[in-house]
Amino acid sequence: MRQLTKVGPWAFVLAACGSTPIDPPPTGAHPPSSPPSPAPGTEPAPAPAPAPNPAPAPAPAPDPAPAPEPAPSPAPPLCVCPASPIATAPLQTILLDGSRSYDPAGGVLVCGWSAVARPQGSTARLEYGNTARASFFVDLAGDYKLRLNCKTQAQVECSCATDVHALPDAKLTIQVTWDTPTVDVDIHMLRTPDSAWFSADDVFFGNRGPNWAGRLTCSLDLDDTDGYGPELISCRPRASGDPQTYKLGVHYYSDDSVGPTRATLRIYCMGTLAAEAGPVLLQRTNDFWDVGSVTWPGCQVSITDPPPVTAKSPGNPLFP
Repeated sequence: MRQLTKVGPWAFVLAACGSTPIDPPPTGAHPPSSPPSPAPGTEPAPAPAPAPNPAPAPAPAPDPAPAPEPAPSPAPPLCVCPASPIATAPLQTILLDGSRSYDPAGGVLVCGWSAVARPQGSTARLEYGNTARASFFVDLAGDYKLRLNCKTQAQVECSCATDVHALPDAKLTIQVTWDTPTVDVDIHMLRTPDSAWFSADDVFFGNRGPNWAGRLTCSLDLDDTDGYGPELISCRPRASGDPQTYKLGVHYYSDDSVGPTRATLRIYCMGTLAAEAGPVLLQRTNDFWDVGSVTWPGCQVSITDPPPVTAKSPGNPLFP
């Protein structure tokens, strides 16, 4: 059986018997209404403007460009010197070979040698010193340091050094040097204290290798005529017997119109410096310095002090 249910003041809803009636809306409620239409002859109200979009956030600043990597420094060249020390004797010529020096980049090296240390009085010079291969004449006993410098085309340099130790091979060696160019100073050695200078008993440029009887055989091994020296006399044992004393002198052969010079004489026994005399001032041509004496064997040296300097002149009993 159907049942009518009143909804609101006028409406009825037919509901089936046994079904649950639909609750009516609360009193006074109205269905939702549409917005009122505008009055005839009026413009509709404009739609509200949309809210403005917010300003965009500023873009982040770009990262700074990385600094360029510095160009790598060129690898330095490698200088290769002969092994040190080189053992030699005075009056020998040694070869300095730095030709194994190289540039890792494969470039060309410009090389040269120089003498950075030498014994006092030495005037030894390098031959072909502006190349990697040079020769060096050892003029005096003592120690030398020779340096090789090389440079690449990029002006990158290297250097190395070779030490040279010069030891006289004679038992007794006498050498003289002086401090003036172009002038000529001569060394002298007498066989006996009573002999005359410039005689057959004198070792000098006019009698370089006399055939002496006695304990030593001596010879003039180096005669320098263009300044500085050295001049060198070397002696080797010849016979046994009593000790023998030899006199030593220095003659100013020519001052070449230059004037005074200062001479120094050194005595080496068994390769060791035994005595040094001077420097002594020689004023002019023919000044003669009577240095002293050395006794062999035993290498007993006597240096005259103050040093007597006389003039070599006709009638002087010191000279024939």
